Amino acid sequence: MANSISTHDIYLDIIDEVYKQASKTAILDTNEINSKIQKGKTIKVDKISVTGLGNYDRNNGYKKGSVTLTQEEIVPSYDRGIKLEVDVMDDEETQNHAWGKAINELERTQAIPELDAYRLSQYATNAGNSAEADLTATTIVTAIDTASAQMSDDEVYEENRVLFISNECKQLLKQSAPRRWGNDTVLNRNIETYDEMAVVTVPANRFKTTVTLNADGGFTPGAQSINFMIIQKDAVIQALKHKVSDIIDASMNQSADAYIMKYRVYGVADVYENKTKGIYLHKKPIE
Repeated sequence: MANSISTHDIYLDIIDEVYKQASKTAILDTNEINSKIQKGKTIKVDKISVTGLGNYDRNNGYKKGSVTLTQEEIVPSYDRGIKLEVDVMDDEETQNHAWGKAINELERTQAIPELDAYRLSQYATNAGNSAEADLTATTIVTAIDTASAQMSDDEVYEENRVLFISNECKQLLKQSAPRRWGNDTVLNRNIETYDEMAVVTVPANRFKTTVTLNADGGFTPGAQSINFMIIQKDAVIQALKHKVSDIIDASMNQSADAYIMKYRVYGVADVYENKTKGIYLHKKPIE
């Protein structure tokens, strides 16, 4: 696809940018997995199970049980990249903004939203429990409390749970909250934690149960939206094995008088097979 760049003689310090927020899933990054995945392509994680207690016999003693140990293999599943090229004259005639802005916009408006969308769709697909309903201000609190209680019944650790929530449901939660903070001139209804869970608000196009990664660039969100998802950090396997953004000066470009940037992200976003209950998905019905 050819570049389309509007040149100008005088640069105005107002550029029509598509605003995108920073990464929403970085909160789930795992240092342990990051360090291990750098040493090889496949990580093997032990899965162990043991026999439960049996009746003790005073004549024959203990009932003999068994220990089963297997390995779960984790392989990076996300490998995406792109190469951008800007002619030096296009850059010069935009007072060096065509190239500089392109680099920033790639990560802010393309790479980060896509990675978030992919990761969250993977976790939604592997959720151990789920529910589906249209939520209102009168039902949002019960839905979240039900999800949290189900996870506790499944003996998921209460520590390090994160509540990912859509903007629509975040507004419903604000409307249902009985308390307000502020004074005569300032009102603050920010909800940063809910029952000790960190609250992360996710834009709609990043919060779908499925995502298609387009071969020629970008991603297409699926049809079904997520209301909220509670994720216990230890349940997910999230790491970037390789992330690179190489800048090549025009003088080093052998085929054109243009600057080049090569951008690649290679990593894993998965759920431990024995920890799927550490994810609770609440999704919106498809209309």
